[in-house]
Amino acid sequence: MQRQTRLVLAAALLLAACGGGATQGNNPGNNPGAGDCPTGGQGSLEVQVTGLPSGVQARVRVSGPGGYSRDLTGSQTLGVNTGTYTVQAERVIDTHPIVRQVYRVAQGAQTQVCVRNNETSRARVEYSLIPTSGKVWFGDATRSRVYGFSRDSLGTGGSVTPSPDADTRAYVALAFDREGNLWVGRQFGSEPHLYRYPAASLTGSSPTPDRQINVGGLAQDRRIDDMAFDPEGNLWVAEADSDTIFRLGRADLETAGSGVTTIAPGVIVSVDDPRSLAFDREGNLWVGQADSGAPTPPAVLRYDRSRLGSSIPAGQGPDRTLITLHWDGTNRLGNSDLAFDGQGNLWVMSLNSGTLHRLPQAVLSGTGSQTFNSPATDGVVRIFLGNGRLYGMAFDEGGGLWITYDPAGPGHRFARLSPSQLTSSTPAGSPRTPERLFDASSVSRTHSPALFPAPAGLPLFHSLP
Repeated sequence: MQRQTRLVLAAALLLAACGGGATQGNNPGNNPGAGDCPTGGQGSLEVQVTGLPSGVQARVRVSGPGGYSRDLTGSQTLGVNTGTYTVQAERVIDTHPIVRQVYRVAQGAQTQVCVRNNETSRARVEYSLIPTSGKVWFGDATRSRVYGFSRDSLGTGGSVTPSPDADTRAYVALAFDREGNLWVGRQFGSEPHLYRYPAASLTGSSPTPDRQINVGGLAQDRRIDDMAFDPEGNLWVAEADSDTIFRLGRADLETAGSGVTTIAPGVIVSVDDPRSLAFDREGNLWVGQADSGAPTPPAVLRYDRSRLGSSIPAGQGPDRTLITLHWDGTNRLGNSDLAFDGQGNLWVMSLNSGTLHRLPQAVLSGTGSQTFNSPATDGVVRIFLGNGRLYGMAFDEGGGLWITYDPAGPGHRFARLSPSQLTSSTPAGSPRTPERLFDASSVSRTHSPALFPAPAGLPLFHSLP
């Protein structure tokens, strides 16, 4: 009788900053004989791939004696020399014009299999969907919840129902990490400042957080205004009332337990009214200021990556300051969000004036301060959307821009601007109607749209190739 070896592969959830999969851990004890597998002769290795929908190819590498290496995209039986073989699998991503779905390798304990003379050994690769992928997510700043809207329901506008509609204590700040786990800033002052919800838990109405974090040095009654991961996986959080941005180290975030943990910030940046954060491709930190009584008019500030290894006190200003005036020459920026597009342009959402501003990549470099005040000639695109609820934006795979948008209603609507709608300014006072309008009546007030994974090419930590 032929001996059969069954193998369940595991993929590491945390990938290196450059992407790609991680080598699986070895445990020959779960495969009797793999540690002293005999050689001499030939056998068969049957690799069974499960869990992927039609059209999505696996990424599996089989390596073995004598430099043997084969890359597989699905189930296959290989005729091989006898010996010990290692089977490694990486997570895979499908294609979609809005947001992709990500499949990771199911948890397991073994990566090696012994192929014996005239026998067939089997290795099984089990994929499963990361449930936070394939959706457009919004927070609800009134009900402390997050909502996931399936990509299949977003091809055209109209009435939509979220799934899940989850109680996550979320207020206004949302961020995904590379594994699809959701980080949220909490609503109420008696709770920890931050929660992390594992991707696997975000399928129902009552997910359980596996991280509860207080930010050392931030008063308990303060609520985080925005957060963003830098290229190394450190989490930066902004709190406008205290005029402070805190950096929480990646290692501290990973080792925090399920109980409430206080993390001392590794870096503190002092800046007036930091309301929104974004990192560019070079790892520079961009800060959008609120308009809430700051000593100077609200602006967009750049702090260079080379300075972010240590704290920056209030007396040390940014490396670049940009102010965009409106059609009437006034400064009503009042930033509510920042986002980079695939071409490296910086988009600024202005809640106070109901506009989007696209700052071209060419003006983002350099140092010092610059004010843009000639709409016809300064290269800035200004898009007026009306006096609606502009509380966040996120780009999708097709280059469209998802925004909170409800100019005449209670706040449960959102919209998508098509790529063509993002190329030109609107006349002063003439609002542009988005390509797709959505109405989610169960939502109280949409906030902070986010997609997992973020589109390839964007300077976001959770962007996947």
